[in-house]
Amino acid sequence: MRRLLLLRHGEAQPAAPGGSDVERALTAAGRAEVHDAAGVIAATGLTIDRALVSTARRTLESAEIIAAHLRLAQPPEPLDRLYLASPSVLLQTLERCPSNYATLLVIGHNPGLSELVARLAPRNDSAGLRTAGVCLLTFAIDGWRDVAADIANSCRVLR
Repeated sequence: MRRLLLLRHGEAQPAAPGGSDVERALTAAGRAEVHDAAGVIAATGLTIDRALVSTARRTLESAEIIAAHLRLAQPPEPLDRLYLASPSVLLQTLERCPSNYATLLVIGHNPGLSELVARLAPRNDSAGLRTAGVCLLTFAIDGWRDVAADIANSCRVLR
């Protein structure tokens, strides 16, 4: 059994005129949303084997909050390829993960995360992940290399 937690970053500040999207920080409300999401993830009782995070400031800030709440064994791993990643790139990233990881957390962006949920759980009727939204997908697979070819056994939007 493999478990995939997807977390969309919290609410971010608007881009400054001439500013870079990647440098957008969380708002105070966004930080509060992520604290709430951390509580929701903690309530699952799952041990996260690895957290992967986009290199955007707002996702890195979200990852810091999550890591502090959950006391992750390893710090979240920032990956440039997760910045505004498509479902295909997200799946390629998951397929590269070691098979001994039972539970992965990906902290990223919409629309990619919501599109990934729709692809892996086509019967799920959620309208997509809101800011700091959390989705838990479970798979009956032996390793992450098979995730793209599978449909999730269950899909629960937790927040």
